[in-house]
Amino acid sequence: MDSYTAEAKAMVDKRFSDSRDGIYRAHQPIYGYKKWPCEWYFTGRYIPTHRIMNLLSRLRCGSLLDVGGAEGYKAHMARQLFGMRAETSDLSSEACKRAEEIYGVKATAVDIHELPFADGQFDVVTCSETLEHVTDPVKATEEVLRVAKKALIITVPVEDPDHLEENYSKNSHLHAFDVDSFDYLRERGYTVLSGKYLSKRVLYLGMLLENNVRLEYSKERRFPKFVYSLYNRAMPWLGGGRGARVMAWLVGSDRLACRFTHGYAGVLCLILKDPSCYGRPRRHVSAARIMKFTVPHHYLKA
Repeated sequence: MDSYTAEAKAMVDKRFSDSRDGIYRAHQPIYGYKKWPCEWYFTGRYIPTHRIMNLLSRLRCGSLLDVGGAEGYKAHMARQLFGMRAETSDLSSEACKRAEEIYGVKATAVDIHELPFADGQFDVVTCSETLEHVTDPVKATEEVLRVAKKALIITVPVEDPDHLEENYSKNSHLHAFDVDSFDYLRERGYTVLSGKYLSKRVLYLGMLLENNVRLEYSKERRFPKFVYSLYNRAMPWLGGGRGARVMAWLVGSDRLACRFTHGYAGVLCLILKDPSCYGRPRRHVSAARIMKFTVPHHYLKA
């Protein structure tokens, strides 16, 4: 493990042992939409989960490893939805403890550059919003691909390389990606299906919806003045279940929004080592269904 990764591990171990009034402060929205204490940015967490689960519904696979899986949210969901033998892994040993405590999911603390798994040990591997944080994304990609027998699903953000260093303290992203970042794998005989996800319009509207206070318009705002006026009038109506239903609609609209609008913030990539495993969806997984995967507050042991 290189020195940067060791420092990152210490940081994320501290993060995944954080609590509020003894309640674990979740990274993923495990307690539910706008439920305390989860990290905010629900739109940007629900969309990748929803898109990944719908890809998994098209894969004929019996086992899954989620690399960079935090507290086991996606691995648990895949197990419940598709009956997969699902495991999770993360750089943070504390994140792995949370996965085992909260979901009973087998979890392994790993350095993604040197995964302690056999070649092709898992039918499908998922790696969501992780490669942008690692020191060597090419080596990391090789490792997650090595342990995948049939398919690999990757999501990464799309950012301006010139802004990475400027925004590092906020998001700790080291690398920039685009829709062509994994095309080199085609030369090795793999089927690579890359597409846009995280529509910026959906994300902006989602961030408005997540907001709990009235918004004042200014020229620097992303939307016209009438949008903020409508939002402020609708805000009382968008509380409780109505707001959750609107959020589910937004999350479910991401694929179409990316198809018909220009701005997008991420890339979703499916790499097939065995194209025969990819077919028609076994089931449709709605965004509303994703949002119902919740657990009671998890109290950390003193």
